[in-house]
Amino acid sequence: MRRPGTQRAPGTDAPSHPMHILDWIILGAYVAVVVGLGVWANRLQTDTEAYFLGNRGVRWWAAGLSIIATSFSAASVLSIPGFAYATDLFYLQYQFGDVFAAVAVVLLFVPFFHSIEGLTTAYEYLEKRFDLKTRLLGSTMFMFATLLRGGALLFAASLLFSQIVPTDLFPGLPGVEEAIIIFGLIAIVYTVMGGISAVIWTDVIQFLIMTGGVIAAIVTALNGMPGGWGAALANASEAGKLDFIHTGDLFASSGLVTAVFGYGLLALSLYGTNQQPVQRYMTVESPREAQKALLLGVGAGALGVFLSLMLGVFLFLFYEQNAGLLPEGAGPDDVMPIFVQNQVPPVITGGLVAAVFAAAMSSLDSALNSTAAAATVDFLTRLKEEVSEQQRLFFAKVVVVVVGVLGIGVGLYAARTGQLVLDIILEFVGWFAGGLLGLFLLGMLTRRANGHGAFVGAVVGTFVALSATDNNSGLSPVGDAMGVPPISDIWLTAIGTAVTLAVGYAISLLGPRVRPEQLEDTTVGWGSAPPRQRLRPGHACAAREGGRPLSTSKTLPRLNTARQKPAVARGHFMPLPLALSHSRPLMAERLESLPLFPLGLVLYPGARQPLHIFEERYKDLASDCLEGDGRPFGIVLAEDDVLASVGATAEIETVAKRYDDGRLDLVSRGVERFRTEDVRSGERSYLTADVELLPDAGEGDAVPPDLRERAITQHMKLLELAGHTPRPDLYEDAPERLSFVLAQNAALETRQKQDVLELRSERERLDFLVEHLEALLPRVEKKQSTRERIRSNGHFKDFPQEE
Repeated sequence: MRRPGTQRAPGTDAPSHPMHILDWIILGAYVAVVVGLGVWANRLQTDTEAYFLGNRGVRWWAAGLSIIATSFSAASVLSIPGFAYATDLFYLQYQFGDVFAAVAVVLLFVPFFHSIEGLTTAYEYLEKRFDLKTRLLGSTMFMFATLLRGGALLFAASLLFSQIVPTDLFPGLPGVEEAIIIFGLIAIVYTVMGGISAVIWTDVIQFLIMTGGVIAAIVTALNGMPGGWGAALANASEAGKLDFIHTGDLFASSGLVTAVFGYGLLALSLYGTNQQPVQRYMTVESPREAQKALLLGVGAGALGVFLSLMLGVFLFLFYEQNAGLLPEGAGPDDVMPIFVQNQVPPVITGGLVAAVFAAAMSSLDSALNSTAAAATVDFLTRLKEEVSEQQRLFFAKVVVVVVGVLGIGVGLYAARTGQLVLDIILEFVGWFAGGLLGLFLLGMLTRRANGHGAFVGAVVGTFVALSATDNNSGLSPVGDAMGVPPISDIWLTAIGTAVTLAVGYAISLLGPRVRPEQLEDTTVGWGSAPPRQRLRPGHACAAREGGRPLSTSKTLPRLNTARQKPAVARGHFMPLPLALSHSRPLMAERLESLPLFPLGLVLYPGARQPLHIFEERYKDLASDCLEGDGRPFGIVLAEDDVLASVGATAEIETVAKRYDDGRLDLVSRGVERFRTEDVRSGERSYLTADVELLPDAGEGDAVPPDLRERAITQHMKLLELAGHTPRPDLYEDAPERLSFVLAQNAALETRQKQDVLELRSERERLDFLVEHLEALLPRVEKKQSTRERIRSNGHFKDFPQEE
């Protein structure tokens, strides 16, 4: 059976009615605006961060309207009125499912995505929680389903356009196929040029045009009926056209249970795991803005659905009173095209055609940019080392073109093969939606599921959803062979999700347990941290290491033996010799209004850090700490104007020098790790935060002596290769924090040092360092002139000088 949102194709060879010159002007102005937006946005596309995320500075309301414009396709604009024309307002029940999904995504998915600093695609979460193969599987499922859906919706939009707008640009091609090519090429052009900024702002315009077009059609229909609004609503109620709750067969396509739970799970997958809305969550500055964007999008979508349904009701009343105007044999899905062709006056016709044009563009442009993001971030950047920013940006634009051409091909294939294939293509969304949702729920809601189990579960879940598809489609021979009865397509996502969860969890029970560090901040109830705080204007720190956001991966770090720039934060950090001191007992569990000092470095507990203070706000910070009888402050890593969520408290040990102009040279010492809970500006001239102190978890988990010996031996060998004489006293002074001693001088990049700081036990940190050193040493040993190369690469500038 057909699912809500699809349509039977009106006759594609129906006679076309030439548009008025005013209609052409309106349509031409619309095309000029969207292409102009692409040209405007192209000036801002300097890297993939801008191309895919708009530098994370998009207005939340624009992102919200873009979310719904992407979902509110041409198929919706054309076929939702047909449902109301033929039945009643039952389609409105599906908005309950949207609300259910939106609440779940706001509470669960959005905070997780924003807690992974630098996230571009939803599937980066899958690698953080599971492994690389699961991430690639999720990304592949998304790209395949999106390509098929985009091409199918391109065909749906072209049906009405080709009936109203006469085109003969490609001799020998039917009008619908010409329309597919025109839509596809225009979407490719402005998406390639403008990236996500062009996509979002054109989506905003397109949603307004779609809504305005539907309202214009409603007004036109009402003008053709006596009595106006009041009489029309009374007649509609008498005819039973205003009913929208169906409680009869609860599990049928029109049933309430199907609408709330069957469709609700499909919407949960689309809003929570599909790269298109997730990408928009990440274009805004904070999780709160992402949550507001989604709620606005769902609300605007409900308005659009309601207006489209009311249009169908009024069309029913119009043709009931003007029966001679409707051709004999016309079906519900033919009513909207016939009405626009024959009843809508000039100017409004142009607006409605622009609305269909907008519906097609808003679905396709988002699919192109999101697929390019997945291909670039999840495959090229992740699998190929040493890819420049220019190469990534070029690759992304090539993907947009290739996927756009493939989408045009899918649309042409659907147009030539018939509506049956269009239904089958749209069923692909249901197949993949269940597997994807199951993957994310396994990661977020369970602690036992591992990568292998999740991977197998998603594959099996997708296979079962395919088998349960309406077998009339001819694409479910497996279901026929197994005797699986066909069910409503709306339940495919629920079936795929349930199977993925069950199989994925069962397979995981047969394998190894997940490492604790993979669960931290990735699973509900397992030490979930608040998102890292983005610095507000006026508090930005200039310290940047390679221009990358902070990584929170706990896996083996990528090796780097290239020259690395020392961390300097506007002169705050003065690279003087470091030493480590004995740690002191833990302080209280929480600190309120802790002064924060953002730097481009990582401070470990027990480490001494010289500081040169010259900015007024940090002079205030130092003064407050000195006057407060040793009041601590917090040093936290800042990269790309983003604060890490974990830092270390510090105390001022000595004031080495006071300058006449108020500048200070200080020596501070790290005391205890902390996690920020609420970063604020405005209390003082500097940032402050409420923080939770982080003592090591699992203090009873003793470090095996052989692990300590391996770590020390490897570290001493690395120092010898670097031309330093190992000092045993460094390893003996603070045995309970040996890992911090080693990490300070272990050829780690800044973001890798932060990973060590965030690990919650000494054993985990030593395991991390042993793996790192075991992988690093063979490479270092093979280099010629090892001593000279390592001395000059910048990794050991802070190591104590030989005595």
